[in-house]
Parts: sequence; structure tokens; C-alpha cells
Amino acid sequence: DDPFRHLQGNRVVKYVVITISLELAPEADLKEVELYMPRVMDASVMETYLFAKENAGAQQVDLEAYRARLLQVIQAVLGEGKITGLYFTGTGSVSG
Repeated sequence: DDPFRHLQGNRVVKYVVITISLELAPEADLKEVELYMPRVMDASVMETYLFAKENAGAQQVDLEAYRARLLQVIQAVLGEGKITGLYFTGTGSVSG
């Protein structure tokens, strides 16, 4: 079963769930990062949607390109240099 096959016609039949962890730079203020998490989540969801739309029908997903794009939008929210790493720490799928 292909975990990325999620459409039957125009109907969503499976959702891919991805959990990420962010590594903060030593000088980053954790309280400030926590304050901006709603914006980080929003930017991440929007970028995920755009990435999925651009890659619809692709045989493989370039996870490194996806990671780079997520990191870029998150840094745009928090400021350059506050995040030193972005890691995929969990994946799964849910049938709908």
C-alpha cells in the first residue's frame, strides 16, 4: 500500500501525517519561538499544501527539498539563524 496515494478521483481517501521537530540555535529565545508557533504552523501547512500540489502525480517525493522549503518558511516567520535543524520525527497515514 502506497502511503502517498491519497486520492480516488476527486475524493481524499488517505491523509499523510508528518511530525517535525525543530532544533533551536543556542541564542534563540524559547519563549519567543513558542509565541510564534501558531504562525509557524500556519506557514508550514500552507507550504505543505503548495509542495503537495506542485508534486501531485510524482512517483517519488523529494523529502530533502520539502525539508528545505519548510525550513525556509519557518525562518521567514522566526528570523534567520534561530532554527538550526528541522527533522521528520514521525510519519503515518490515516484513511478517510
